[in-house]
Amino acid sequence: MRTLAISLLIAMTSPLLGCGDEGPPPPPPMKDFRLEVSATEPGGPVPLAPVLVDGKVIGYTDQDGKFEAMLTERPGASVTLGIGTLSGYRLMSDESVTESLRLTSSGLGVPVALNASFESQKKEYMVWVSANCDPKMIDSTFCENLPVLKDGEEIGRTDDMGQAHIVFVGVPETKVKFSIKTPSVDPLKDPILPIPENPTFEVGLGFNSEIFLIEESFVNALEARKTKAKPRRSAPVRKRVIKRAPAKKKEDPRKKGEIDLW
Repeated sequence: MRTLAISLLIAMTSPLLGCGDEGPPPPPPMKDFRLEVSATEPGGPVPLAPVLVDGKVIGYTDQDGKFEAMLTERPGASVTLGIGTLSGYRLMSDESVTESLRLTSSGLGVPVALNASFESQKKEYMVWVSANCDPKMIDSTFCENLPVLKDGEEIGRTDDMGQAHIVFVGVPETKVKFSIKTPSVDPLKDPILPIPENPTFEVGLGFNSEIFLIEESFVNALEARKTKAKPRRSAPVRKRVIKRAPAKKKEDPRKKGEIDLW
C-alpha cells in the first residue's frame, strides 16, 4: 500500500513540476514572399541593374528592366530591398534606392515591390582611325580591313584607305582603350614583320560629345633594320588635328596671282 501511495503522489505532482520549465514558443514556419523590382529610364527599361537584399546582390533586371524572385523567410523578419549602382546611370533625385520593410503573414500573396527610375549619363562619341603604311617598306593593303577594338571588343574595321570612322557610346569621366589589331605573322617565314604590333591608345571621355583622332604609321621591321627607320606614332587628339603646313614652293612666275589650294 505504501508503494502505491507514493506512485500516485508522484503522478499527481509531475504536471505541476513541469509548468515552470516550458521553453520559448517555436518560431513561425518559413514562408515564400514574392519580390518584384522594376528599373526604368525616360527612354525605356534599364537592364542589368543589380538587385540587393540586405546589401547582397541576388540578381539583375532583365532586358525589360524587370526582376522577379521568391524570398523564403519567416514572417515578422525585416529585410531591405534595393538596387545597386549601375555604370552609366544615376538614380533620379526624388527616388529611394532602398526600401526597408517587415514581412508579415497578412502580406502573403502580395508581391514586395520596388520601382526605381534612372537617368542615363551615356553620351555618343566618335573616333577617327587612320592607319598609314609606309609604301617604301610595306604594302598599303596591310592597312586595309584592320579590326579596331574598344576595350578589347571589335567596333569596326579600316577601309581600303586604312581609315575608320566609328560612333560609340561611353560614360563621361571614364577612360577607354582603343587598339588596332594587326595580323599575326611568323618572323621566320613571312617577308613582312609589321611594327608596331597591336598599338593601343587610352583616352578620357568628357561630358561633351567629342571626336577623337588616332593615327598610326606602320613599317616593315625587317626593312626598318636596314634603314634604321622607326614608326611614327601620334597621340590621340580630341576634336581637331592641326598639321604642319608644307613648305612653300618657289613661286612660279607663270602662275602669279593664283593660289594653290593643294
